[in-house]
Amino acid sequence: MNNAFDAHMVQRRTGVGFAIAAALAASSCGSGGGNPPPPTSPYGGTTQVTLVLGSVANDLLAEYDVTFQSITLTSQSGQTVTLLGQPQNAEFIHVNGANEPMLTMAVPQDIYTSAAVTISSTSMTCLSVASTGGILVSTFANNALAPGNVTVTLPQPIAIAGNGQGLLLKMQVSQSAQLSNCAGGQGATYSFTPTFALSAFALPAIEPTASSVLRTLDCQETGVSGATGSLQVTLAPQLEPAAPIEVQTNASTVFQGSISLAYAAIGQFLQIDGSLQADGSVLATRVALADPAAQNALEGPILTVDSAVPYLAMYPLVHQGPSGRSDVEVFDFSGASFRIDGLFTNLSSLPFAASFNPSNMVAGQNVYVSSPVLNNASPPNYSALATTITLEPQTIDGTIVATASSGGFTIYTVQLAAYDLFPALAVQAGQTTLLGSPATVEVYVDQNTQQLGTELPTSGSVMRFFGLIFDDGGTLRMDCSHIDDGVAL
Repeated sequence: MNNAFDAHMVQRRTGVGFAIAAALAASSCGSGGGNPPPPTSPYGGTTQVTLVLGSVANDLLAEYDVTFQSITLTSQSGQTVTLLGQPQNAEFIHVNGANEPMLTMAVPQDIYTSAAVTISSTSMTCLSVASTGGILVSTFANNALAPGNVTVTLPQPIAIAGNGQGLLLKMQVSQSAQLSNCAGGQGATYSFTPTFALSAFALPAIEPTASSVLRTLDCQETGVSGATGSLQVTLAPQLEPAAPIEVQTNASTVFQGSISLAYAAIGQFLQIDGSLQADGSVLATRVALADPAAQNALEGPILTVDSAVPYLAMYPLVHQGPSGRSDVEVFDFSGASFRIDGLFTNLSSLPFAASFNPSNMVAGQNVYVSSPVLNNASPPNYSALATTITLEPQTIDGTIVATASSGGFTIYTVQLAAYDLFPALAVQAGQTTLLGSPATVEVYVDQNTQQLGTELPTSGSVMRFFGLIFDDGGTLRMDCSHIDDGVAL
């Protein structure tokens, strides 16, 4: 088979801030009245603050990496607090529609009016089809970013008080990258202006919010305590160094796959859904184990599928395990088990057959692949063996062009930009699974779909949709979990 993948490397809802005002309480004793007590300030101690990363992005870039040098807050009195004081790598495309915790620390209680972020280096990656027919991985980098190129805005002052609080650092990706040509090459221009919004949210939330809910966290188990019902994990190293997290479970936690607290084993790769707590831990609603024997686990978009060989190529945006990551990973899936992420429980009620198997797997879908060992060697040993392949949720950004309904679902016909991976990769020759209209996705919304944006979805509006995308006889259909404001195409 021909696995000639080209690699072209070029130089290398706004959140809500919570303001807390001192309360004046007037009281009197008997008939003599009396003077009111002095005001009580909520400040003076420290609060456990968890910093969460998120992003707002369209579908142009496959990856956006930064190396943070520092993250600081400045209070109304001029005092500066350092949240991060050492280098930390982070990636922002995989958190478009799904946030991820970065760190938890004690922060002096105060009202903070500004923030600063320093970044030493940054890079972005585009995926496309080369003129020769192979996959083109184009990476653009700046290894000496000037401090003046980074912007952090606070929609309103942030009051730190109480036992626990969250901060969401959300990158505005379209404002953070300027790129003339995704394929790169001679004459291509690009620049980096990382732009962030920093906002606060309550922890623990009375009702889980878009900021406090965490979905499909890729992590590796490092410890377990059956006595306390907790797991210790580290996030997959798209955050480097990997962030340690305490995961609490209770009677409502759903365990999927060959896992429970009694059978949890150090080193296993897990996917976790849950909500942040005041101390920075995660209360898990779901703990999933795809492959107990996996030595490597990768997540990212499919680039090429050939069911006749059979093989698939993927871009491993998230990688866990000892084998080194490459730009394009190729898998033999002849013996793989095919699965669908267990976050979605309404599949049987969809008005179409929601299935995922070798015959309807298509380029552009987001998948989680486990493997005993990766093989990046030369021919003829192109492929690693895939043990499990799981369809994972993803975010798309597109324009609503029609609306319909069926079986309790509202169906939005969403037009994608030409650079989205579905239309961009559908032009490859030799694919065994073909799409009738790769630039269109039918998005299915029911009463459980969350509306997170400031705008309601209407015809002509650009929105972001998060969910599972299926190929139904050549038509792309999404089971949608939540809808947010879109980004210009």
